[in-house]
Amino acid sequence: RAVLRAFVFKVLPYRVSSFLLRTRLIHLVDKGYHKFARQTVEQVVHSVTQNEELRRVLLYAWCDYGTPPNEAPFAAHALLTMHYTDGAFYPVGGPSEIPRRIGAVVRERGGELRVNAAVEQIWVEHHRVAGVHLRDGTRIRAKNVISNAGVMNTYQKLVPHAKYQSPALHDLFKNDRLKSGMTGLFLFVGLEGSSDRDLNLPKHQIWAFMDETGVGQGSESKSDDNSLPKGLPIFIGSPSVKDESWSRTRPNSSSLEILTPAPW
Repeated sequence: RAVLRAFVFKVLPYRVSSFLLRTRLIHLVDKGYHKFARQTVEQVVHSVTQNEELRRVLLYAWCDYGTPPNEAPFAAHALLTMHYTDGAFYPVGGPSEIPRRIGAVVRERGGELRVNAAVEQIWVEHHRVAGVHLRDGTRIRAKNVISNAGVMNTYQKLVPHAKYQSPALHDLFKNDRLKSGMTGLFLFVGLEGSSDRDLNLPKHQIWAFMDETGVGQGSESKSDDNSLPKGLPIFIGSPSVKDESWSRTRPNSSSLEILTPAPW
């Protein structure tokens, strides 16, 4: 609940949030949040139970957001756990149905979708965002630009000058307080035979951990090239099992997806 209240605070208008901060009424909104926001997932979980098996159950989901428990803020873990409270869902037809359906709505309202259109730079004009430059030389003018490339890629690679960074952001970059997240390697495997009748693939997902803690947090132990902690997990799932339309649209075939963190 504390995390939800803090999220509500984030979406409040700036004047309202500033007023709450100045008057210290903010504590009515995020009561309990800051107590845990300053702690890692590992610290919170270890403070509530000494049972190692229960700790592993509570910690394993860090793989979904890619930051080990000894580094991740507890708030991120709490939000993820709340997300799965009522279970998870899989789109009929596979994940490609999501952009296909959204794209149809965008086009109906006069929008345009471009694929294989790499953005080279965010176009800044008179100290304001004016659009984007594509790698093929095309310029697209826009009143607003939304980047989901991450804060480091956006401000260190796409924004043309460091002077457009806020002082707080510039300080984070300058003092190396902001680090890139963990990268991952995906392997997609196609198989002959139906998922249930021929291969008997499990419907559940598998997280396999390779260290003695069972959560792959790798607090001190590093790999040989010192780029990743040892004991990192491997995820295995089967899209063909999750998609109820698979046997109809792709008979006598199955698929697996395998994911593990990897240096990049």
